[in-house]
Amino acid sequence: MRQAQRIAVAFFLLVTAAAASAREMTYQAGGDRRVNRLTLRLSGATLQLSDDDSGALLRQAALAETTGVTIRGADGEVDDTLTVDFAGGAFALRDGIRYDGGAGGFDSLVTRNGSFARS
Repeated sequence: MRQAQRIAVAFFLLVTAAAASAREMTYQAGGDRRVNRLTLRLSGATLQLSDDDSGALLRQAALAETTGVTIRGADGEVDDTLTVDFAGGAFALRDGIRYDGGAGGFDSLVTRNGSFARS
């Protein structure tokens, strides 16, 4: 039997510029499922957040108009995973990417298709 764990992850990226009409992309995962698997990626000039299980596009916004991303997983016995996929290119946001998997469950942050130096 697996014990519920709380993992709060803050993942920040810095940006070099932001548009005047910039805004933050936000998403709150629902607690009606046992597992939430989300992917944040760049597609052309558009930042997209999708549900890995259903394939549904949950949020999208022009990268040039997005200052940051905040994603909150579901509380309770729900396993939340956010994958940040750089296959469409590297991207950075002035206010970074904030991810909190929520209380309980087993929560993960995954990066894919990029290589970055540790500091």
